[in-house]
Amino acid sequence: MSISFTRGVLFGLVAVTLWGAQLPMAKAAFAQVDLMAINVARYGVAAIVLTPIFLLREGRVALGYEGRFWHTAFVGVVGMALSALLVFWGLSYTLPENAVVILALQPSLAAIAGWLLHGRRPPVGTQLCIAIAFAGVIMVVTKGAPTIALSPRELLGDLLVLLGACCWVGYTLAAGSFGHWTAMRFTYLTMLPAAAFILVLAIVAWLSRLSDAPTAAALWSVAPQLTFLSLAGVVAAMLLWNAANQRIGGLNSTLLLNLMPVVTFAVRFLQGQRFSAIEVLGALLVVGALVANNLLARHDQSHRDVPAPKAEP
Repeated sequence: MSISFTRGVLFGLVAVTLWGAQLPMAKAAFAQVDLMAINVARYGVAAIVLTPIFLLREGRVALGYEGRFWHTAFVGVVGMALSALLVFWGLSYTLPENAVVILALQPSLAAIAGWLLHGRRPPVGTQLCIAIAFAGVIMVVTKGAPTIALSPRELLGDLLVLLGACCWVGYTLAAGSFGHWTAMRFTYLTMLPAAAFILVLAIVAWLSRLSDAPTAAALWSVAPQLTFLSLAGVVAAMLLWNAANQRIGGLNSTLLLNLMPVVTFAVRFLQGQRFSAIEVLGALLVVGALVANNLLARHDQSHRDVPAPKAEP
């Protein structure tokens, strides 16, 4: 195993750990500030910090949208802004462990989207993995008692998180139409309109009293959480994830991403949350199904990569 590959795995593990810790951190911050303030901090700080890094790595010429500003802005607003707002809005109603297993369904949602939009029917093995993953999510959300899933507040939160996950799937699918851009350029140029959208939406919400503007005291009380969510959860995790992708490839990165629910459950355990056996089993089913699907995709790719045998003379 090369040093570059080992570093890539390490980078990916750190990124997944940071992302897995985000949801419990955000849930704790909701006691003092609303989701608008959290997302303004996340993307505002991220945009400020990433600007000099972007200019150093990509150069000023990469700031141009090449006549695709509105397309890029739409992708950024839906994929980054609405995705984050919906997930954090849902998180204010539901539990971090519910949210993370729903977010873990994103590879399955992408496969379903490809099936519905482009007619690319997933292999039978992938369909089975998707069904098992959804069953695991239901086990975590209901905790073995279907009446819990019928709780209007928690059900609304879960649905909002699912919508946010769908927005992010759309973002990842749209990335294919920007294939000539580097990963950092696509991320940064979509983040700018997303950050502007969140800021404008927050100002409108605060001025119209639809949401309470945070006080200085409230912001200070959750400064550690906001610092983590912006610097670690967005800036550091994104840069590490890009570095991991470059070194170990998409399939290996996706395999590491499946550890995110494990991290969230571990953080929640350290916070004092205790889980029922069916919740743990459901989470394991989700992770196991996603890992199995990754291994199936790896097997299929290896067969496609093998050159066809030459005909005998």
